[in-house]
Amino acid sequence: MIKQRLIVQEDGSHLIETYSTEGYKIRQEENGAIYDTAIDPEQWVRTYTETDELIEQSEEDAQQILNILFGGTE
Repeated sequence: MIKQRLIVQEDGSHLIETYSTEGYKIRQEENGAIYDTAIDPEQWVRTYTETDELIEQSEEDAQQILNILFGGTE
């Protein structure tokens, strides 16, 4: 499933983060580009669909996520 979330930057501008909740890469329909996660200015209307390609995560990525979740160092 595709999800979006609003990111408010320090300067007050807004970005939209788009990602797959199932860990798949996403495709921007307007140009066919493939992303793990897409971040666009709020005023740019973009359409994304989920691909069938899983996002690869390294062991180092997993360790960084655990450190962030459980208060360790990055």
